[in-house]
Amino acid sequence: MTENNEARALAVKVLGRIEKDSAFANLVLRPALDAAGLDERDKALVTELVYGVTRMRRACDFLIDRFISKKLHPDVRTILRLGTYQLHWTNIPDHAAVNGSVSLAPKWATGLCNAVLRKVAKETVDWPTKAVEYSYPDWIVERLESDLGEAEAREALKCMNSSKSAIPREDGYFQDSASQLVSDLLMQEGNWGKGPVIDMCAAPGGKASSAVSAGFPVIAADVSLKRLKLVRSNSLKLNIKLPLVVSDGTNSPFRKGEASRVIVDAPCSGLGVLRRRADARWRIKEEDLIVLSDLQLKLLCSALPLVKSGGLLIYSVCTLTNLETIGVDEKFRNIVDVEEIGDLPHPWRKHGRGGIILPQDLDSEGMSVFCYRAP
Repeated sequence: MTENNEARALAVKVLGRIEKDSAFANLVLRPALDAAGLDERDKALVTELVYGVTRMRRACDFLIDRFISKKLHPDVRTILRLGTYQLHWTNIPDHAAVNGSVSLAPKWATGLCNAVLRKVAKETVDWPTKAVEYSYPDWIVERLESDLGEAEAREALKCMNSSKSAIPREDGYFQDSASQLVSDLLMQEGNWGKGPVIDMCAAPGGKASSAVSAGFPVIAADVSLKRLKLVRSNSLKLNIKLPLVVSDGTNSPFRKGEASRVIVDAPCSGLGVLRRRADARWRIKEEDLIVLSDLQLKLLCSALPLVKSGGLLIYSVCTLTNLETIGVDEKFRNIVDVEEIGDLPHPWRKHGRGGIILPQDLDSEGMSVFCYRAP
């Protein structure tokens, strides 16, 4: 990695926005990079530092706070986190990590930052818990260990602390490999009848555009006009025609029984995509899972009448919790009469009556899916 301190300075600026303004990392990073005029190598460094520090915030604070006896100014803590992340999670030489970070501190705090970072670099670490070591809220670690088993949960959590780029499809769209597998299920062969494909929660449009590129007639719907504009932007880049509809998926405006396939890629806790959504682990609350699972069930119940008899209904979420996957599936089947399509193809793991991909399976996002045939 480069030792250019302009990159570190920009990372500190972006991290300050995330910390002080509760800004979303991805929303503030891209404009900052576009305006900075850095070369690609330095942009990659800024991205690594911003996402890395944001992910490993709790672990960084533990390493720092061993040597602090008073409350830190937020700007100083940000600089200490930046240096600590470089020392423990990158290949940047210790002297560059320390000196580069200290040079960004206000004059009154340079001595403190220098002393703390040199101690962080030298002292061995005795982590108090896995949640601190992996840098997650306690409840996320406890929930996933309970739902997935301790060994699988810890591998998933460790995997989501690393960066991973999306993979280009044949049509040029960049999409995570697990999401591509959901698209494959949407387009699977079968006697589903004729009719359009409806993507009920389409933004940003990866699954809908994949189906269009494969020759399916698709309607992309989403409750958010702003997010649908992202779908439109992506469809224009791909040079495809994709009708867009702003609609609340719990009260869909589409005619009943006309779609051959419907996908509900529902809003969820996102606990399978924490590597990409660096700050999500600090935003989502455990009580949110109940609210989300209720919404997911409503979306499924609203989607089923749109599917013609014998047609395909897919429920997918980029999370790993039982409450939002197996739990929603069980409630749905208790309400409606559907035929579950089990035994999903490799590399899907069996997950209740559906399938799951853990981040460590494909070095991808985590994803859960359930497929149904409409009565």
